[in-house]
Amino acid sequence: MILAIGNSGVYEVDAFRLVFESLEQHGQKAVLFKQDKCLEGEFLVFEIINGKAEYKIIVDGETYDINNFSAIWYMKPHLPFKLLRFEPAEYRNFINNQFKSMRVAIRSLFKEKKWLDDPWVIEKAENKIFQLHTAVGIGFKVPETIITSDKLLFCKRVHAIEIAL
Repeated sequence: MILAIGNSGVYEVDAFRLVFESLEQHGQKAVLFKQDKCLEGEFLVFEIINGKAEYKIIVDGETYDINNFSAIWYMKPHLPFKLLRFEPAEYRNFINNQFKSMRVAIRSLFKEKKWLDDPWVIEKAENKIFQLHTAVGIGFKVPETIITSDKLLFCKRVHAIEIAL
């Protein structure tokens, strides 16, 4: 069984349906966990019962043991629009952090599974410092570069580059 992790938007649902229908024709099953609905019926559940950890996902009223999923399709879920504009505004950061924690928990729980669009790999690939470090490490020519929050160091470095040019 495959677990797709996305949102309830038209794009995600339509893409999931196409894959779902194809999988069904091949005797496979897939489930779409719509993380933007985690406050409205889609749930991630972690329990310790009699000293044993149990992990479940509830989707469309059905409960699934996470051990029954062999692969994860990560559809780049994001914070729901209505929560991005939540009022009072001072709670938005807390809400964003809670959703991020949920996604990290899901990634951690499924770290041994096969992934389509592995979020750990995506995160590394989108990290500019990691990209530059890798490029230098394998011998690519990389132009003079500085990434810093130290404005004095930045100004000195830019000035030195300007003089060299």
